[in-house]
Amino acid sequence: MTSVPNLALFETVHSVKLATLLNKEWGKCERQSPLSVLVQVNTSDEATKGGVSKDQVPELVNYIRNDCPLLRFSGLMAMGAVGDIDGFVTMQTLRDALLNDELPAEKFVLSMGTSGDYE
Repeated sequence: MTSVPNLALFETVHSVKLATLLNKEWGKCERQSPLSVLVQVNTSDEATKGGVSKDQVPELVNYIRNDCPLLRFSGLMAMGAVGDIDGFVTMQTLRDALLNDELPAEKFVLSMGTSGDYE
């Protein structure tokens, strides 16, 4: 995966283990800039969905920011249950708590839902 020449964003970082591995592998590629990553959040607590719980998000984001110099935390992504409006509110709340000078609101990526949620 890290050998993809135009890879610009990895959307589904869901654990410290994956972040560590991705950081290590990205280092082998000798790329000039860090790989942007999104932390995957399981907003609906469904066993069939991937991602960390909302309570684990700050810990994983801090790990990426502080211990993975070849990764750049760029935002959050989630695939909540269809019609789960509360999941969208949760993601906005998490985003607001993670904003800082390095990642202001206008640069924060927030990827949520499916095309069925668009309306």
